[in-house]
Amino acid sequence: MYVCMYVCMYVFKGAVLSSLLYGAETWAVKQGHVHMLEGFVATCLRQILQQPISKRMPDFVLFRVAEVTPIVLTLRRMRLRWLGHVARMHDERMPKWMLYGELANAPTRPTCRPKQRWIDVIDRDLVAVGLGSGLKKLEWQALAKERTQWRSHVDKYYEDQRKAHYEEHMKQRLVRKRAVAALHKCPFPGCTFQHDQLRYIKSHMKQKHTEAALQRQQERATRVAATLPANMNAVLCPVCGKTLKCETTSVGTEWKGVRIHLAKAHKMDRQQQDTQIEQLGGIPRPARCTGGRTAGESLVGGEGGGEEERRGGRIARGRKGRTG
Repeated sequence: MYVCMYVCMYVFKGAVLSSLLYGAETWAVKQGHVHMLEGFVATCLRQILQQPISKRMPDFVLFRVAEVTPIVLTLRRMRLRWLGHVARMHDERMPKWMLYGELANAPTRPTCRPKQRWIDVIDRDLVAVGLGSGLKKLEWQALAKERTQWRSHVDKYYEDQRKAHYEEHMKQRLVRKRAVAALHKCPFPGCTFQHDQLRYIKSHMKQKHTEAALQRQQERATRVAATLPANMNAVLCPVCGKTLKCETTSVGTEWKGVRIHLAKAHKMDRQQQDTQIEQLGGIPRPARCTGGRTAGESLVGGEGGGEEERRGGRIARGRKGRTG
């Protein structure tokens, strides 16, 4: 039986999503847990909206179309509302003891990093909302005493971040597709990598443009060349360092794989491709000519020639065909 899409969304939000996040205000979640939850919700939304993965609709667009808030913002809102509720409790209540209490005889700290606690997660939430870090600060406690003001402050942050979350992901998608310019670009000459976050630029430089990275690329090209037939060769892309395969015997198809890679991956025109191939030790392609003639050769067969010679050649060939 066919069920309306709106009915499916109401059932999903009221039954599935609420059961999935039941008690989530007390979870000490990590980034991996959030990704798993968002992946499950995105899978359910794709089935409801009939948007399979083959249609290539991003998850953040899917959440916006279905009017579902991202899981990371939903969890943060639930934790902050629970924090305000605990802060308004009487001092004799057990949840408030557990929130502010500390062990009198705490054991020594282990050598490795301790496990993440709920207090660590809520500290990051308070910093994100703009109330500072630390549960013992009076700024957020004074605001949490007033239930209406606390909820309005949390809801305002919640609504602002919903719009900012979509805009940020859309901008990152446009940057990946090279539709807009990013804030940071790779300083290595000839490299076209760009990103909005500086940490990705540093990671890219470490993986692609250091001496160790160049050595790994040469070793990979050597291993690939050992497995190729005699008429094939492996070369490194001068821009990104990727190992490319090209023929070495045929003049027409030589460096064809390199040209295709430079055109698709790095958006280079023919002149730029010839420049890169010359740096690799190859010979650029000759200029294309119509009918096997060079640019200065006339239709009659001589060099130079103007409009009169070309017209005379056409008339002579026409007479020859009629007399034959």
